[in-house]
Amino acid sequence: MKKLSILLALALTFSLASCGEVTDRSVDTGNEDTDGAIESVNTTADETAAKEADTTAPEAIETYTAVLDNGTTVIVGGEADMFITTQGEPLNYMEAPSCIHEGFDKVYTFDGYSVTTSPAADKTQYIAELSLLSDAVALEGGLMIGGSASDAEAVFGTEYEEQFGVRKYTLEGATVSIVLDGDTVSGITISSTRS
Repeated sequence: MKKLSILLALALTFSLASCGEVTDRSVDTGNEDTDGAIESVNTTADETAAKEADTTAPEAIETYTAVLDNGTTVIVGGEADMFITTQGEPLNYMEAPSCIHEGFDKVYTFDGYSVTTSPAADKTQYIAELSLLSDAVALEGGLMIGGSASDAEAVFGTEYEEQFGVRKYTLEGATVSIVLDGDTVSGITISSTRS
């Protein structure tokens, strides 16, 4: 059972590393004449001033705070470097090129859990995912590998989508996936909604 839990957690972890097809995001501006030459676009002083005045604050990043019973706090969606440096040497480390932003997706495995980090658009690393791998740790509230479906409901509630034995809870800043083997929890993953 323990090996199955680890394999399921690793499979969920590496779902981040699978890249989709790159699509062309170019936009037809309609500024070509019939000869195919591009027309010049004149920007008025008012338009330029309006663009320069647009100093809206960057959009706030939603995070989800997961607390483990060993005292570890993981801010899923939050900055990764400080968290990783405070955890000590991981039991295992893997990385793969990210298919979303320049840089690497990194997986740090600790006793009973793993943390996956991804590069953000600003080139910093953020915590993309927390996966519980064994019953060595539990989430605050007692939910752990080997627990029951009712334990998951006690922590996350009864509003979820379930498909193929995986319950998905949509929370502010994260999606929680609970893998069930019958009534027994065999996998727990908390994924950031940040991209």
